[in-house]
Amino acid sequence: LLEEASYSSDAAAPALSLIRSLPVHLVLCTSKTHAEVLPIQQELGFQNPFIVENGGAIHLPAASFGNHFLPHNDDHEWTQIGLGMPYDCLVEFLSEARKELSLDVVGFHDLTEEEIAEKCGLSLEQARRAKRRDYDEPFFFTRPAPESVRKLGIAAAREGRASYGPLAIDQ
Repeated sequence: LLEEASYSSDAAAPALSLIRSLPVHLVLCTSKTHAEVLPIQQELGFQNPFIVENGGAIHLPAASFGNHFLPHNDDHEWTQIGLGMPYDCLVEFLSEARKELSLDVVGFHDLTEEEIAEKCGLSLEQARRAKRRDYDEPFFFTRPAPESVRKLGIAAAREGRASYGPLAIDQ
């Protein structure tokens, strides 16, 4: 939907136009956060349900779906249905695994907004939005090794944490 480098939706304009003409919802499903998706939806001209942080939560527009669900956040325009492990639990797990397994792993929680912007090719405002996480912790190994990935995956499985693998950031 969005061009990787520029976040432009120009190439998808014909498909977006077709979707607008049909009685359907465009449901975005992304690794992005709630804070990142809102401006994208606004730019695209949609206010539909969306799924964030790799399936961590579903967001429903309160105006369309009412209060049939208990809101899990303070945003009264959107009802958040949390599906994933809360962010603070993921950060705690990653920090403990780093110590216990002697892993050279760095998560978003370890980085400043400026570092996230630089490493991920985002503007500072985009990095601020990306850092506002509820259910997913992007991470990378400073010295990638198959054994480190395997050890973290085993620890995550043992603890019941989802393990999708490290964030790919060119060092």
